[in-house]
Amino acid sequence: MANLDVYQIVDKSLFQGQECLNVYFYQARNVLGAPTALDMSDAYIGQLLPAVLDIQNADLLHTEIRVQNLFDPADVHVEAISEPGVGGAGDDLMPIFNSIAFRLVGDNGAVRNGAKRYAGLTEGQFTDGVVTGAGYIAVLDDLADLLFDTLLFGVIEQFVPVIVKRILVGSDYVLPSSLVEATLSSVIDAIWTPLATSQVSRKIGSGS
Repeated sequence: MANLDVYQIVDKSLFQGQECLNVYFYQARNVLGAPTALDMSDAYIGQLLPAVLDIQNADLLHTEIRVQNLFDPADVHVEAISEPGVGGAGDDLMPIFNSIAFRLVGDNGAVRNGAKRYAGLTEGQFTDGVVTGAGYIAVLDDLADLLFDTLLFGVIEQFVPVIVKRILVGSDYVLPSSLVEATLSSVIDAIWTPLATSQVSRKIGSGS
């Protein structure tokens, strides 16, 4: 890898028979050390994933983390995992398409703000579709803080969360393959929405 390379993380999970994907981007911004896709995977699994698990029910299972360096096709790592959610034990499950949404605020007006939607919700944390559980609010706040936090490579602050602007190539929008063609926005805040949202693509029969 090289300093300023950007990594794409795809976190694959299964819930109620449906595959759910969450995608993140991080940029290496410290010249110290030489992290790889494996190091990025370890940082995500060790530092961010536990906070994600805290907001999801045990019926949701994370099965795979795939990390790809956008600027180096050879720098890739796939980690098979089996990590269930740890929140909301004993409560009735909400449908697969219900999710809790986070808005990722960037520092570059040329790039649209990002978003994350997490499935695996339980009825006991909501009243009429609005988050009311005090403990659940606390873990949502914890996850929000980590979504704009720099992840460590060892003891070095290395991986900065970013939003990546896609490039129009012909009729398709694709991710950049070099730093020269990349337009990035650093994530400077993450805000969760108290209303349970709906993601149609996660309805049974619609895919992920």
